[in-house]
Amino acid sequence: MSNNNNSNSKLALLAGAIAGALAGYWLNSTEGRLWRKKTGEQAKELTNDLNERANEYAETAKSKVNEYAETAKKTAADLTEEAKHATSSIQGRVKSEAENLKKNVNQLTSRGSNKMDHTTDKLKHETDEASNAIKEGVEKARKKLDNLDVEVDKSL
Repeated sequence: MSNNNNSNSKLALLAGAIAGALAGYWLNSTEGRLWRKKTGEQAKELTNDLNERANEYAETAKSKVNEYAETAKKTAADLTEEAKHATSSIQGRVKSEAENLKKNVNQLTSRGSNKMDHTTDKLKHETDEASNAIKEGVEKARKKLDNLDVEVDKSL
């Protein structure tokens, strides 16, 4: 049994050596060089495409954050204006009721503003995380492509 395993190991080693030699010969042939050049160009195109998409996603995310921030600011301004109008319409009421209403409106405006600030910060943070993740993915892909280039060069 040991002799049979030894023969199989030698046969597998020989087959691997032949396959490696054939691959090396083919990669150094005209067709192999063209194939390497073509795959290198495709890798560069893929890297450029990934960079372009990452930049597009980052710009879209930044644009959305700015859009949400502007909407939140407008909403806060609208709420503030509504609060001022409500305050002026109840001037004829008892002073204590007017003060209580003003206090409630200010609290609501403050809470709305705080929630808006929190939401804006959260959106900015998530956008930064997404942008960083995309950039890390592009960098990993770039490193893998560089490693493939090194491996192809080493096999030459």
